[in-house]
Amino acid sequence: LEELEKPWHRPEITASLGSRYNLRNKILLDASLNYLGDRFAPGTYLDPEMVKLKGFIDLNLGIEYRYTKLLSAFLRLNNILGARNYFWNQYPAIGFNLMAGFTYAL
Repeated sequence: LEELEKPWHRPEITASLGSRYNLRNKILLDASLNYLGDRFAPGTYLDPEMVKLKGFIDLNLGIEYRYTKLLSAFLRLNNILGARNYFWNQYPAIGFNLMAGFTYAL
């Protein structure tokens, strides 16, 4: 930091709130709310001025159903607010996305 004005991509503040609920070892619910504060990043090659990236909120929900100890299915909803956030300068994060699947343990 001796030659930089501010540290790159380091948020001024981060905060997280999460919760999990286990209903009789059959249904597992989880939710998370994350906040990433303002960050500074280097500019582009053509415009080397430092850029300020805005802070954002990320909301995620998930559910898992355990059919047996070996077999389960899950559904995960990420970035429910659908915001086009930038974790890094010039690289937007994926908007709302859904992931579903199953697990089988041997």
